[in-house]
Amino acid sequence: MLKKLGILLGLASVAAASWFMFEIASVRTRVTEAQAFAEDEQWRQARHLLRQALRWNPSDAEANLLMAESLVRDELLTAPGDAEAGLKVVDDAILHLSRINEGSPLASEAQVQLGRLKATQKLQPGAALNHFKKAIELDANNQEAYFWVWKVNELVGRPYTVVEDIWKAIELAPDELQPKLLRDWYMGEFFALTANAALEAQMGLRPLGVAPSNQTQAEQYLIFINEEPDSTLGYVALARWFLAAGAPKDCLLQLDKAIQNAKEPLQDPLLIATIIRALDDLGKIDEAAKYFDQWPGEKSGYEYWRAKGLIDHKFHRNLPEAIEAYEKAKTIWPGPVDWRTWNLLSNCQRENGQATEAAATANRSNEIERLMRADIQSTLRANLGNLNDPKGLQDVIRFYEDLGMNREAKAWQSVVDSLNSKAPRKGS
Repeated sequence: MLKKLGILLGLASVAAASWFMFEIASVRTRVTEAQAFAEDEQWRQARHLLRQALRWNPSDAEANLLMAESLVRDELLTAPGDAEAGLKVVDDAILHLSRINEGSPLASEAQVQLGRLKATQKLQPGAALNHFKKAIELDANNQEAYFWVWKVNELVGRPYTVVEDIWKAIELAPDELQPKLLRDWYMGEFFALTANAALEAQMGLRPLGVAPSNQTQAEQYLIFINEEPDSTLGYVALARWFLAAGAPKDCLLQLDKAIQNAKEPLQDPLLIATIIRALDDLGKIDEAAKYFDQWPGEKSGYEYWRAKGLIDHKFHRNLPEAIEAYEKAKTIWPGPVDWRTWNLLSNCQRENGQATEAAATANRSNEIERLMRADIQSTLRANLGNLNDPKGLQDVIRFYEDLGMNREAKAWQSVVDSLNSKAPRKGS
């Protein structure tokens, strides 16, 4: 009797194991079928199959990635205007994406999607950037990750801190997309207020029908502070807004809030740079020098060299060192068009007895100001409206060459060369 019972239990175990292995094997079939439904935007049917697949393999990367997409893209899941339900859907999508192991071939893509949701739905730029950076660690050629590093930094007013990432986003893009991205970069360089108007509206950072303005920009930064009070990004963006408005005291108040509330605030080089600028505006260069001594991370980039020039110039009175630092700052974006830095250099050269060099620098500053004139920029924007017109794009190339921005000039020259190579030859 016991022997028969043992045989029966053994057969039951084998049957259960076989059934379990069958269900595991069927996960791939269900995911494939769900993908077909997703391609037809039949999200409910896709989720039904994906739930079955994830019941047997909760960490399946493809299933979790597709489930997150189906949740976010299915407009039937939330009623228009139901923000609470919308955020619940986003949280569910984030949960699925978080289940994808870093060792998965889909891990980098999952990190990009996590970053997009944190940026555009949760309005948390700091958390979003962490995901995009992780995506790049996992795949150094993930063009979408670089693109979103670019866009999020624009949203918080610091794209020039990630110029190399921006160029990676452009250079890794398909050839047909590169001219559009170069145009986006031009807009970010010279029309930052309106460069991301469509994205900001999509994110709900402005009321419907309200155009971008200095006021809406400040309100946008306040939203980021409220949604992510432990990040320096919103505070520093708003502080620099006050600084540009000629209110250095209000600027420092925002930075004090960042120091009180954010994680490791003094590890943000732009926060330190902004403190130095505000204190200089208030005539407190001695205090500014103390903050410069705390500069975190790499001692490089536009803000570092500008700050070093300022401290060497006005505090240490080491004019040769200051001139060298200003010279470096003016070659790094936005240095080529920052007339204030050029004026600082000119004044420093004059104080150092270099009257000829000071006059040349001042003249160059005036030339830069001329190139920023509304009529010139209006012509360039009109030309950039037609990315298939090589003649119009030649004006863009000359503009960048006049500014000494050779990288942009060469990139646009490649676009023009490509257009000319495709143009029908006369007589053919």
